Amino acid sequence: MELQEALQKIKAEKGRASNYLQINLGYNTNILLPYKDGMVFIGSLEKAEQVETPYSSPPVVKGLDSSTIDIKVVSENEYLRYKVAQLMGVPLSEVPSLELTQAA
Repeated sequence: MELQEALQKIKAEKGRASNYLQINLGYNTNILLPYKDGMVFIGSLEKAEQVETPYSSPPVVKGLDSSTIDIKVVSENEYLRYKVAQLMGVPLSEVPSLELTQAA
């Protein structure tokens, strides 16, 4: 699949937002949500607790350690890069931002 074709296919999808929040919840677990939905998700973590279930020990329920959560704003252009790289089956480094801007 070529860059133009991949970009057109992604832009044809319904329900895309202009900006996103990427929320890293731990090793290789990233959630990508439209910005407004991401803010609601982050707000819901205020009352969240975490559960540790060590082997052969009682479970431990404690307050969520917010330092383990990393949040970053992802622009529409960066989101498009992610999607194009996925559709084309190439690493993100092979889909430069400049090419996407010129292809749009």
